[in-house]
Amino acid sequence: MLVNFIKTSYRFLRKNKVYTLINILGLALGLATSSLIFLYVADELKFDRFHRDYENIYRVQEKYQWDDYNQFWATCDGSVASKIAYSGIEGQVVSRVMSYFNPPFLFANARSTNIEKAIFADSTFLQVFSFPLIDSLSSGMLNHSHQVLISESIAESLFGDSKVVGRELEADGEIYTISAVFQEVPSQSHMDFDVVFPLELLREYFLEMDSTGPLVFYTYVKFDTPLVKEKTYRFLQQDLDNEVAKLASKSKEDHERYANLQADVVFVPLKDVHLKSHAEKEYQTNGNYEYIIIYLTIAIFILVLASINYVNLATASSIKRAREVGLRKVMGANRNSIFFHFLSEAFILVLSSAVTALVLIELSFPTFNEFIGKALNLNMIWSSNMLYYFMATVLVLTLLSGLYPSIVMSK
Repeated sequence: MLVNFIKTSYRFLRKNKVYTLINILGLALGLATSSLIFLYVADELKFDRFHRDYENIYRVQEKYQWDDYNQFWATCDGSVASKIAYSGIEGQVVSRVMSYFNPPFLFANARSTNIEKAIFADSTFLQVFSFPLIDSLSSGMLNHSHQVLISESIAESLFGDSKVVGRELEADGEIYTISAVFQEVPSQSHMDFDVVFPLELLREYFLEMDSTGPLVFYTYVKFDTPLVKEKTYRFLQQDLDNEVAKLASKSKEDHERYANLQADVVFVPLKDVHLKSHAEKEYQTNGNYEYIIIYLTIAIFILVLASINYVNLATASSIKRAREVGLRKVMGANRNSIFFHFLSEAFILVLSSAVTALVLIELSFPTFNEFIGKALNLNMIWSSNMLYYFMATVLVLTLLSGLYPSIVMSK
């Protein structure tokens, strides 16, 4: 019976080539366009969520409002991390990150390579973040000033192998021991780097690194519980209020000057840094959550419009087939067979459109990726969410386009 439904549906669609082509291509274009937008949105929403316990990781920032002056930077000075570390509050780990603005060449094994992106980080860096490691020491990977973490591509470039922990390399005339090799930083990370140098190295040139000074450190804290987060926040806010009060108490002029100064500690969730944080001195250009909502609305609109157009065409075409249905009934077809015949026909059309949409998506990736600056691929379609989206779309459109004609014609 099912084979017969498929055969008769295929014959009708082959006989009505223009109708079939318009329906399949129209729906496929709508599916492909909306799917590309959905893939982009899904990629943006996944930023920094590959870290373990990312929900408990926050970036610490300070916000100053002073009459018409506002300062809200993504960075803060080195004293903030020191205060958190020595606060006596248990259940939290803090780590600082600083960009290496002019990374050096690396030399090893009679080879050299250029570093495009490098950072300085505290020894607790990999306790806060969980960038995937290929090989590493059991502990203390950034404890000493001449230890270094390198990416897999840097290791391959210098040594032709990724198992290089314990070997040495040279940078700026200094010898460093490789204490870990990590996989390439995921594209869904707001930080991007090839090499991690220890902040202990910076301490050799900047002894006051842990005190008040230049606002150059991205400071991250990982909390065990919300209660620890609240305690740390109150501690930092009280300390900041005390500093402002000291400034205002030095003299009458200072009191008048700092009377309207409002200083606040802000904890920005790691998962919100890319889309919702728009502070000055961000590590790199962030996305925009408002744009994501707009793109998502456009994608839904395109999908709904394509679906309505397809359902209207399918319904209008089925009404013209009353003579065919009458002949089928004369030949002995019952209501159920006619019902399932129209439903199977709708399923074949929708499934063909979905397959065509996948082909169009694959062909569009090179141009689309170049336009948005990402590296999306068809494998993302087979992730659970996108797969459910495709299956649900095929099922819903089959029912919408085939259910009404099936019920009406079978009567």
